[in-house]
Amino acid sequence: MDSIMREKIEELKALVEKSEVIYISSHVRPDGDSIGSLLGLGKGLLKQYPEKKIMLRLKDEVPSYLGFLDVSLVKQTDVYEEKGILLALDCGDKSRIGIDGLENIETLVNIDHHMTNPNFGDLNIVLSDASSTSEIVYDILHGLGVEIDPEIAEPIYTGISMDSGSFKYQSTGARTHEIAAELIRTGFDKEKVVRKLYQSNTLSEMLLIKESMERIEFLRDNSIAMLLITEEILENSGMDIKEVDSIVEIIRDIDTVELVFVLKPFEDKTKVSIRSKEKYDSSEIAQNFGGGGHMRAAGCKIDGDMQQARKLILEAIGEGV
Repeated sequence: MDSIMREKIEELKALVEKSEVIYISSHVRPDGDSIGSLLGLGKGLLKQYPEKKIMLRLKDEVPSYLGFLDVSLVKQTDVYEEKGILLALDCGDKSRIGIDGLENIETLVNIDHHMTNPNFGDLNIVLSDASSTSEIVYDILHGLGVEIDPEIAEPIYTGISMDSGSFKYQSTGARTHEIAAELIRTGFDKEKVVRKLYQSNTLSEMLLIKESMERIEFLRDNSIAMLLITEEILENSGMDIKEVDSIVEIIRDIDTVELVFVLKPFEDKTKVSIRSKEKYDSSEIAQNFGGGGHMRAAGCKIDGDMQQARKLILEAIGEGV
């Protein structure tokens, strides 16, 4: 941990110790890292500061595939109802928090690992070289002197594992593995986590793969893949549109594919998930459409339906990729 990180943790410690009400939130449509970091930090602070009013809040519900974690502390809400400080986790920008009532937030702490994060907080702990926000949370808890027990370790390990692609993405470094080892040594049930995350595919999820593979559009000698999530795919697989995000990772694993776009309807826009290998920068492409993320994983929203978004993406990669 470098001196700048230590200074920021000291700032956070002083802020927490003088505050009576502490909100901890993560982004809309939460994923493994957002929930893992939320639970890990929440449980850690509750252990260290039992006298504080520490509230874990989310705009949207916890995904069903993370139901094995203890989420009893998390409350789904639309508003921060009283004055306090907010620790916002894994939010690439301020809009990703999604909860109203920010006028009640006296100090906003931005804890994140997205390289496109604009440092929107009053205090920013943003490390773009970390594998995940959960990895940053581990260092924060360590810096605060929290003894990490199995109950805290399990969600942090879950978040790191999911956002690092089970420890295979580029952002997975030696420090990531060192932290994972320390977490495992606490004695939480690692085999349960692995089984629940990676060995529990439903029949609908397998049908989603089948339906998707039949409809992928390949470009440039099969190096670019694009998939539009249609009603037909959802009906034939039995999947809810909120549960299809993992398909982009599966398509990226095709040996010839270097760049993947998965499009799905989102309100009056099209949500685009982008994944890449060595030849392309996903975040750079996403930024063309007002999005962001990481070099190998990013996303954006494009005005219009999926066919309109497809046309704009093809124009963009034809000119700039």
